[in-house]
Amino acid sequence: MVLTNSERYTGYNVRTGQEVNAATEINLYIDVLFFINFTMDLLVLSIVRRGLKYRLIWWRMILGAVLGAAWAVLVAAFSLLPLWLEMVITYLVVSTLMVMIAFCIKKPKEIAKAVISEIMEMNISTVKSRLYRALKKLKVILEPELV
Repeated sequence: MVLTNSERYTGYNVRTGQEVNAATEINLYIDVLFFINFTMDLLVLSIVRRGLKYRLIWWRMILGAVLGAAWAVLVAAFSLLPLWLEMVITYLVVSTLMVMIAFCIKKPKEIAKAVISEIMEMNISTVKSRLYRALKKLKVILEPELV
């Protein structure tokens, strides 16, 4: 399934001094989005499991990652909620459900510790990718030239 978002922009080009009309089209492949989010959620849950020394139960970790990936697809496909509410649900509700499912923990203190670890790991990954893109944009990280 493909979600397509088309938008038209009008702007002003400073160099030429003319108004510019531009169109963008974004194609979002749901299966690719699900797979990437599933993989990243499974990786984050694995790191949290190792860091907090929880027992490994593969089917539970896969189920937790599926929940996170399904939420990511729902948010991308139907962004009806305000951004602040979406973030609260993502970082508190979905993260809590993911760690409860993946690690079979029921004590509030253990749940809080696992959720905080997961949120910190997700934020570290986000910061790393944004830092890499910023350094690439500033040409600190050079891409190899194709000949």
